[in-house]
Amino acid sequence: MKQPLNGQVSFICKSCGKGFRQRGALLVHERIHTGLKPFTCTDCDRSFASATSLQRHRLTHSGSYLKTHRRSHSEGKPFTCPHCLKSFSTASSLKLHLRVHSGERPYVCEVCGRSFSVAQNLVRHNRVHNHCCGTA
Repeated sequence: MKQPLNGQVSFICKSCGKGFRQRGALLVHERIHTGLKPFTCTDCDRSFASATSLQRHRLTHSGSYLKTHRRSHSEGKPFTCPHCLKSFSTASSLKLHLRVHSGERPYVCEVCGRSFSVAQNLVRHNRVHNHCCGTA
């Protein structure tokens, strides 16, 4: 059984053995195995396994996201790295890129100490510990 880092598991997935502290988290997880996607976008009819995923998707229909996306086509990429001259469509993308040059790696794995410059890379890395050790 795979367990969370901190805390007891009370709910176990019957398909893969992964443990959860909350029943709702187990129910959302089980949709991976069943393929059930009960949350549908009213703008484009895409479906999602969780309300959170639908909410994140709905941002793609919002004005701020569309404005940024359109700018990438019309204005190009106005944010340029002073070190290598690579260009980006958003200031936040440039900020992430600058870590390549600074060496900043603020996201650290609590299990093995490996560090990452992008939070999502740490999330992906944690799957290594889920599969090999059952510690995360």
